[in-house]
Amino acid sequence: MKKLLLAVTLLFTSNLIQAQTDKEILMARIQMALDATKAKDNATACKILWLSQNNPYALSNPKILADIKEAGRRACKDAGIDGLLF
Repeated sequence: MKKLLLAVTLLFTSNLIQAQTDKEILMARIQMALDATKAKDNATACKILWLSQNNPYALSNPKILADIKEAGRRACKDAGIDGLLF
């Protein structure tokens, strides 16, 4: 019984750690996209945001995912890249 409880606890903890890691990765990517946009490099921002839409944290948060897609569409449009990526 103790082994089962330990296994469940470890699984739960690892899932929480992974979720936190996904969030941190997403936030870092968003910051990189913002920095690219400020540097007038919309093509890079478009690509970063395109990659970010498949992040598990973004996929589990519809509002964040919608914001990423909208920002990505704008960055792609400003860079002259076909916005069908989003």
